[in-house]
Amino acid sequence: MLATRSRVLYSALPLALHFLACPASAQHESTHPSISVHAALGNGMVLQRGETIPISGHAKPGTQVRVSFAGTSVRSPTNQLGNWAVELPAFEAGGPHVMRIEADDEVVRFDDVLIGDVWLAGGQSNMEWPISNSAEPGRAIAESEDLSEIRFLRVSHTIAQEPKDSVSVSAWRRLDEQSANQVSAVAFSFAREIHRAKGVPIGVIQAPWGGTPIEPWMPRWSFDRSERLHAIRARAPWISDNIEQWGKQFDRAFKDVMDRPSAELRARTGPGPREGWRTVEVPAAWERQIGPRDGVAWLAVDVDIDRADLGLGGSLSLGPIDDFDRTYINGVLVGTTGRGPVDPWLEPRVYKIKPGILKAGMNTIAVQVLDTGGGGGLHGRSDELRLTVGTREIPLAGEWEILFDRTGRDIAGFPYPTRSRNRNYAGGMYNAMIAPFDRVPITGVIWYQGESNAGRPGEYEELFETLITSWREIRDDPDMPFLFVQLASFRKRADLPTDTNWARLREAQASVLDLPNTGMAVALDVGDADDIHPRDKRTVGTRLALAALDVAYDTPTRWRGPMPRTFRFLAGRVRIEFSDDAELMTADGAELCGFAIAGADGVFHWAEAVIEGSVIVLTSETVAEPRYVRYGWADNPCANLVGAGNLPAPPFRTDALPPNIR
Repeated sequence: MLATRSRVLYSALPLALHFLACPASAQHESTHPSISVHAALGNGMVLQRGETIPISGHAKPGTQVRVSFAGTSVRSPTNQLGNWAVELPAFEAGGPHVMRIEADDEVVRFDDVLIGDVWLAGGQSNMEWPISNSAEPGRAIAESEDLSEIRFLRVSHTIAQEPKDSVSVSAWRRLDEQSANQVSAVAFSFAREIHRAKGVPIGVIQAPWGGTPIEPWMPRWSFDRSERLHAIRARAPWISDNIEQWGKQFDRAFKDVMDRPSAELRARTGPGPREGWRTVEVPAAWERQIGPRDGVAWLAVDVDIDRADLGLGGSLSLGPIDDFDRTYINGVLVGTTGRGPVDPWLEPRVYKIKPGILKAGMNTIAVQVLDTGGGGGLHGRSDELRLTVGTREIPLAGEWEILFDRTGRDIAGFPYPTRSRNRNYAGGMYNAMIAPFDRVPITGVIWYQGESNAGRPGEYEELFETLITSWREIRDDPDMPFLFVQLASFRKRADLPTDTNWARLREAQASVLDLPNTGMAVALDVGDADDIHPRDKRTVGTRLALAALDVAYDTPTRWRGPMPRTFRFLAGRVRIEFSDDAELMTADGAELCGFAIAGADGVFHWAEAVIEGSVIVLTSETVAEPRYVRYGWADNPCANLVGAGNLPAPPFRTDALPPNIR
């Protein structure tokens, strides 16, 4: 049974709010439609069970609008502006149903409508990361018994100065083996587990945006709650750049960076050997093989084509490329991706090949890549890399050659589009991507964000708590479930105990567990030292679902790993007591690692850790009188303590314990 919570929805809103042009998925039964409805409505949509459902929109002034759904019919007159709003009663889970919206002789119809649970998925790139780029994407989909009752609505990336009532979205997507690959991997795994456990349709409003800090996701007025928050807001820029002007600036910079001295290199990208080039495996970010490197690089591979396969042309699929590219075959430009996609590093490249470019014998594919930071190169799935010639598909995954052209220092001033548009303005994304759904009933929120705030961990606790409480306040739902992912491990593992911003950011995230109806998925064990986007999204989504079952569905479920209850500092050792029913063990069967202790000097040393029932005993030859303990306190710690269900213990420390552990 879904936990019920009191809500007051739409009652204080003017009828002018919360409508926009009718989505393309609607079926109009008239030739000159004038009815428009909220973006959340469409064929295949999921509506929240157990809650009254507000429906609003626009029609001709002076008409009566009737909404019919699941045996219920409600009416509303339009006002002078043509705005109308009705409220459907609460329904139990089920469907499919048909919704009809009628005004005069005009009808808008939505088919295949389900009643179930709706979740809002927000955050940055690790929430946005698609199944297609995750570990074992085929397995994740193949092991799903039924995808037909899991639906996704994707919100377009956009920003606004003031809260909006309209928004651009995709059509509701009914998942199948093909469409599922393009949705959030974390949200998909979460939805699948909830669907399995509760047996009701699940709808996900997918609204993350890669590379974003938390500030743009918070209502602008929420920064007035403290002097500190007000100061943070004052630092944030506003959208002052003219987009057209930025576009011209980007195009000039792109041409300059890619043209010189690259014209010289293009002449050297014919069939090998290529002097001075090195071998890399593709697909994979080049950082995994040659270390951090930003700037312009060439990647090339030679492909042998039989004359019999040559036809009228072909196509080249390269998967996503981080960030921008120009792609050549035999020295001829066949495609380029510059400005256009909001997140070009997630955009799969598929370029058509005109007749006459391919030839019998050896052909050279050369991809010029501009990476402005972070990962770089061709980083999709192996099966996405292929050359199609006639009816033949030639796999391209494997060994390629790479040569760097210009370094990151040369592109330091490159006008990367999202940076130029000041998308990180406080409140900008909330206004455009979240506010339009503030009165759409949902079960709760899943959230994966924090990497972009890791350089400022001291601010994050207040920012994160304010985001949660302000979203709840707007919905008049102080108990709205809010589940989030703690940052995964990242970067090279440290040899000695250390204090890092990533560790402190995780601590700030955990601090909001003091708020009611919150839950946290620990991800220390699924990180990647070389990639801020770990590929194991399945585990993350499953852990979020475990928390949701307990927090949102009143189904007692173990979702926390071992949590320390008391610390006893004795001569030469520390005893950490966990709850009596704690099943302490190591994930890998090896000795415990990741514990460090310090004496009065505050200098931490690695500790030997031994499990004694529900107690862990720490000792160190270099610390005679321990006073402080840290566990998992690093960017990428060795941390193998788990409990029942193989759930990992979160990082903690006693020198500044977060409130929920103290």
